[in-house]
Amino acid sequence: ERPDISFLRQLSLLYDCTLSYFFLDVPPKEAPQRELRTVARVGGFELSRETKIALREFRRLIRFTRILQETTKTSITVNIGQAHAEENPEKVAERESTRLGITRHTRQTWLSGEHAYQTWRRSIENLGVFVVSLQMPVLECRGAAFTENSNFAAILVNRSDAAVARCFTLLHEYYHLLLRSNPELAVCDQFPSDIETFANRFATSVLVPSDEFFKLLLDKKLYEYREWWPDRILTDLAKVFRVSRDVIAIRLESLALAPPGFYQSKREHWDSIFRPSKGYGIPRRKEILAQEKLGPRLFDYILNAVRNKDVAPMDVALYIGKVGGSKDRPWLVKAKEVENWSEER
Repeated sequence: ERPDISFLRQLSLLYDCTLSYFFLDVPPKEAPQRELRTVARVGGFELSRETKIALREFRRLIRFTRILQETTKTSITVNIGQAHAEENPEKVAERESTRLGITRHTRQTWLSGEHAYQTWRRSIENLGVFVVSLQMPVLECRGAAFTENSNFAAILVNRSDAAVARCFTLLHEYYHLLLRSNPELAVCDQFPSDIETFANRFATSVLVPSDEFFKLLLDKKLYEYREWWPDRILTDLAKVFRVSRDVIAIRLESLALAPPGFYQSKREHWDSIFRPSKGYGIPRRKEILAQEKLGPRLFDYILNAVRNKDVAPMDVALYIGKVGGSKDRPWLVKAKEVENWSEER
């Protein structure tokens, strides 16, 4: 009947809302979810609480970043290109590959899938796009994209996914930003539509350029049409480009080296045997976790605002927090740590 502050704090963590929420006379209205696209499931499914909280946190970070730009009177120019739905994704990929600047020589220096992902992420962030990494069930959501009037763009990538899969998600969402057709939050993966198919083709074309792919197939004596490609061959080809088997399957189908529907068949088979892991080796130091969550660009942008006293460390801690702990006992980054990070950087 008379809950104390400690009890309200526990409730705020449980329901993912601020402490002040419980002192309102009337609950505030929340905007409805728009254009929700997720992994295709027969009969549909309900998103879990974990996924809904991650999507809410992504929207909250977007809102905070835009407010921060207004407060500091600074803006980050978005230098991405633009695409149209009727364009050939291969042509768009050629154009944007030049803009992103990832060459064959760059790919040959990658030591792991994580190295590849961080390189793609930095390349996209250098174009003015914020890339946020949050944890969600992999089979529910792989990523999301948000854009507004060509002045602000952000991508969400599922941190629970394998590094090579995150590369694909990153470029898939980048294609949605190029279209600039939907200013609302768009969560997507395998929703069966032309736009999603084009986004997949764009991502695979950037990750696996056709000329290099043809040469590899010729060298391995695999340049031929097949009704079915075994997983062993897909895995071997994927390792060369530091990509997932999905990318190779889509590439073979788009280049008419596999029948229509080949990738979908493979994807359904892999999903049937997939067992989600608890993560893919993200470093456990708090500052590294926070930087991985926000991305180097947004992390530094926020810490600069703290150092210049444009924003209070406590306000920032509430946004870059929840980077560790368990599901039952999440914790927030302390304001003093945020202040120390800003001074160190």
